[in-house]
Amino acid sequence: MEEEPPRLDVTQIVVQRMKELRTRRGLTAEGLAEAMSGLGIPWQAGVVTKLEKGYRKSLSVNELLGLALALDVAPVHLLVPVEGDTSLYHLTPNQGVRVDEARAWVRGSWVPPTGDPRAYYSEVPAHEFETPATSSN
Repeated sequence: MEEEPPRLDVTQIVVQRMKELRTRRGLTAEGLAEAMSGLGIPWQAGVVTKLEKGYRKSLSVNELLGLALALDVAPVHLLVPVEGDTSLYHLTPNQGVRVDEARAWVRGSWVPPTGDPRAYYSEVPAHEFETPATSSN
């Protein structure tokens, strides 16, 4: 029997992506902390290190948005793995979806199986609404 890969929680995914992007951008832990502090989120290099080593287990929504700004990416690129990941993304411990579905959900263009499309799309401002793609069956 094939062993299921360990489930990463959303914070672990964000931290993985943060580290990948920080490295790709040539930022040290200190450099990222300075960028975050410049955005009004008082981080020190130790915060970055604790997150990356798993000693700190959570991020606030403000910190997530600050990271997206500091790393020059949309928040979806921190929250959900990028292309090539074929694993399930767990929206909750009991609700797993494909990675591409999770990315579409975060972008507001996909309704999870447990959702009501009428309620889901009712919150989209009229000027942003696009008719959802329908099946041609």
